[in-house]
Amino acid sequence: MCAATAAPRVRLARYGDGSDPFSRVPSKALEDPSAFRVFAVDEGVAAVPERADVDNMVIDLWRSEHGFGTDALAGVAAAAAAAADAKEWLDSTVALARQSGASWAEIGRAAGMARQSAQERWRHVGSASDAERN
Repeated sequence: MCAATAAPRVRLARYGDGSDPFSRVPSKALEDPSAFRVFAVDEGVAAVPERADVDNMVIDLWRSEHGFGTDALAGVAAAAAAAADAKEWLDSTVALARQSGASWAEIGRAAGMARQSAQERWRHVGSASDAERN
């Protein structure tokens, strides 16, 4: 749709911030709720009349934008797996750094934490000579 013929944005009551993806069309024949084009009789009305099809579309859109449903759960599972992988990678690189002679202060700086915090977090990955080093 070109800018010159763009339909005015429809401000739905559920999306009072004006960021609605819906456009008002001038006739019922041009309406296509799946493409977010809806017909409203009065141009002066700020909200499209409550209709089940438009209402359900608004609810579905809101849920998809706010991460509800199985997509959100899949995201949680993926993020948890990524976090576990990142923890394993971090632990192994700390162990490698310790074996290479890095101090807890150096590891802490690299990880964005204090020496003592790094030592407490990764004490299980250190070598036998850790007690002798910072």
